[in-house]
Amino acid sequence: MVHLGVEGPLGDDAGRLCHTGERWAATVDGQAVAFLAAHRDAIGWAINAACVPERHRDDVRQEVAVRIIRRFRNRGPLAPGGHASFAVTVARNACFDFFRRSGRERPATDPAIYDRVPDDVPLPYERMDRLQGHERLHEAIASLTPLKRYVVRQVLAGRSLVHLSNELGRSHGSLKTLHHRAVLDLRKRLQCR
Repeated sequence: MVHLGVEGPLGDDAGRLCHTGERWAATVDGQAVAFLAAHRDAIGWAINAACVPERHRDDVRQEVAVRIIRRFRNRGPLAPGGHASFAVTVARNACFDFFRRSGRERPATDPAIYDRVPDDVPLPYERMDRLQGHERLHEAIASLTPLKRYVVRQVLAGRSLVHLSNELGRSHGSLKTLHHRAVLDLRKRLQCR
């Protein structure tokens, strides 16, 4: 009998016959094959979602099967329960490795279903409110006098009042007062709406 070089739950007892290890490996392989059959749809979905070209999908499926069999041989079967997410993760990682090995990027048509939207991304209605707020602000700025409008826009662009006072030939104090009054006018106009 040939020893497969796999240690199972039986340990590495030299007194046991090699066929015990083979029987254990065959049992584990049978469990892995049953797992693959039970989760065939989830694995196929993950491979399709990753946009693996049709001619390479069988190769990726075979790689997934090898990885799952290795995992079952090394760590034993999974605990009872639904493990479709494990099958999808193994398939997804096999797809990424395929793209890495082949030197290709994922196709541009990739739906990116695995990329999660960060929690700090605003929701669509929040984005719309913000856009409307920007429009109202720009309308309010447009209604200011030309000098106040210029000062407010330059300050919003990041310039300091000191640089603006030198550019306009006014004292810093008078420009600061002008900016303050412009901000008060903006507040009044934005509160009225």
